[in-house]
This record gives sequence, C-alpha cells and structure tokens, in this order.
Amino acid sequence: MSIPLNFRNLVIVALVLMCVGAYIFTIKLKDKDSFEKISGKIIYLDDSYQELPHRQKDKYRYLSIDTYQYIIEIFIGKDFGDFAPKFEKIDKLNIGDSITVYYEESSKIYKTGVNRSVEFIDKGAENYYEDGNRTFYVGGFIIVVSFSLIPFGYYLKKKGKIE
Repeated sequence: MSIPLNFRNLVIVALVLMCVGAYIFTIKLKDKDSFEKISGKIIYLDDSYQELPHRQKDKYRYLSIDTYQYIIEIFIGKDFGDFAPKFEKIDKLNIGDSITVYYEESSKIYKTGVNRSVEFIDKGAENYYEDGNRTFYVGGFIIVVSFSLIPFGYYLKKKGKIE
C-alpha cells in the first residue's frame, strides 16, 4: 500500500515529522531526574563486547552492572564531526565501582539487548558522563525539514505537479 502524493498527505507527513522532531529535540531539555535510573556495581567494562562495536572501536565503551540485565554502550568519540559527549571520564571507572546510570527508556534496548540511550553516569555525587547534544541537533534538523515540506508542497501544488 502506498500513500498518494498530494498536498494534504504532504502536510500530514510534515506534521507527524514535526511531532517526532519535537519529541527528539526535548530529550536534551529534560532534567536528569526525569530519566530512568539504575544503580549498581560495574561487573564488566571494556572497549568491546562480543561482536560490538560494529564500527570504530576506540570511540565506544561497554559496561554492565550487577543490577541490570542489558549491556550499556557509551559513545565517547571526540573527533571532528562526532556528536561527542559534553563530559566523560569513563576510563577512570573500574570494575567494582558503584555507579548510577540515567537513560531514556526505549524498546530498542529490549530488542537488541544493548542500551545505547545513556544520558548521564554518576559515581556517588560525581558526574562521569554526560551525553552530547546529538538528539538536540537531530530533532532540530527533523523540525526544520518538516517545516520546509509545507511550502515545498504548496509550490508543487501551484505548479500542478501534485493535487
């Protein structure tokens, strides 16, 4: 089944994209305590886990804590073009350290067994990781694209290219 290309459907798609973009955009605006939170002792910490990562090994860290069944993937890339974390000192953590992980709940965690949505990691009162602004930029980009679809669709309608 395909959706016919007409101005009305283009506006509907643009509005749905705006909502998705707004949701993604607002993740970075949430307070730390608004995220899901788990605490426990680190039982695994390395730059790889089984076949992961599928890409640049030096830009990722994997950890597991005793009270959480999923592996946690943390992106720490700092090269030009990377969505680098705002702050990180993951390599100063050790197995046995007690940490608190704040993350955005996602169905992908359950499907893949890997939590890639970590926003903060604390050890005691000290912050060891804060995710960068990638969701802020991605959400903003989606919003801009969706806003531009409406005038583009109107232009196509006026030119007779769509109904």
